[in-house]
Amino acid sequence: MNEKGEYPPGTNTWQFNFKFNLTEDMYSQDSIDLLANSGLQFQKHEEEGIDTLHFAELLMTSGVVLCDNVKWLSFHSGYDFGYMVKLLTDSRLPEEEHEFFHILNLFFPSIYDVKYLMKSCKNLKGGLQEVADQLDLQRIGRQHQAGSDSLLTGMAFFRMKELFFEDHIDDAKYCGRLYGLGTGVAPKSSEEAEEKMSILSLINNGQQ
Repeated sequence: MNEKGEYPPGTNTWQFNFKFNLTEDMYSQDSIDLLANSGLQFQKHEEEGIDTLHFAELLMTSGVVLCDNVKWLSFHSGYDFGYMVKLLTDSRLPEEEHEFFHILNLFFPSIYDVKYLMKSCKNLKGGLQEVADQLDLQRIGRQHQAGSDSLLTGMAFFRMKELFFEDHIDDAKYCGRLYGLGTGVAPKSSEEAEEKMSILSLINNGQQ
């Protein structure tokens, strides 16, 4: 989507299905049941799923991370970004919340969590589908599928921006905040900018 919420022509939403093994990986049975009922085929994930380290390498060099101009729209996404940070760093997540947000800011400088924005939207409550229903949005695809949920999240963001924020989101108040995680983003610093440039330099050298 562009800054007006418009889609490019043709296919504009992608879903990446990672390798997952029900006999080796940890999981919640309730979550597996929910996803299976939503159409996920775990046998295919095991046999044809994307290797996460390979995905992280391609994502790192794609130009969509470490970039202030790329805006990430999400819904109650603390765990999602935790997973992404773990992939990109190939290491355990930091134990301290402020350290996590420091790393998060490096890779994803502009995040808007729709669930966090809802704090300022009178009478808007519930999960993604409930919010979409309240905003009179039509889902494309099946619920709990990442591609469908992502598209619906983007639609919800722009409808909320129009109805509740007069088409202007206050970045100082909302950008970088994740619902349910403390006070949110740590202030950006010159040290952080230097770290980002250092990472970009390493990426560029690796591509040569």
